[in-house]
Amino acid sequence: MALPPLHRIDSTPIYIFEDDDAWEHDRIGEEIGAEVNLDHPLVRYYAGLTRYDLDTVRDYFDRDKRPAMFVLKRLGVREYARALDMAANIGDREAQLFAAEHGLVRVDNVPALASVELGNRPRLRRQDMDAVIDAIGRDRWLTLGQAVLLASRELTAAEGKPSA
Repeated sequence: MALPPLHRIDSTPIYIFEDDDAWEHDRIGEEIGAEVNLDHPLVRYYAGLTRYDLDTVRDYFDRDKRPAMFVLKRLGVREYARALDMAANIGDREAQLFAAEHGLVRVDNVPALASVELGNRPRLRRQDMDAVIDAIGRDRWLTLGQAVLLASRELTAAEGKPSA
């Protein structure tokens, strides 16, 4: 029998980049060490195993700082299937671009991006997407897309996936 997950499957996915100043980098470096501990909460978080449940890593923030938080949503079945088809037929980058455009809901604690919000639209407006890419760079935009894809995976048995 699978062990229960250490995260909430219904939590809103929130991505925070590894180099954010709000992380307690010294503590994290000491805990993870040179030999990566696959059970460490931050390793699991960045691998997408927690579906970016912020509560699983909140203890690693400097309480006096506010991280730049990229609030995501899980792709719907159709969007996720389309992204997987893109990855298989065109390449991972195209799937990541699509996922970021459809899965970034808003950005918190970054004043320059305060107006970026998905709202009721199925994907970000072009000017919002361009503003985020200008602020964080293309590689990080792709990273956000990968996070959306990982957060959108089917439930695992441990998370309560119904058996067929």
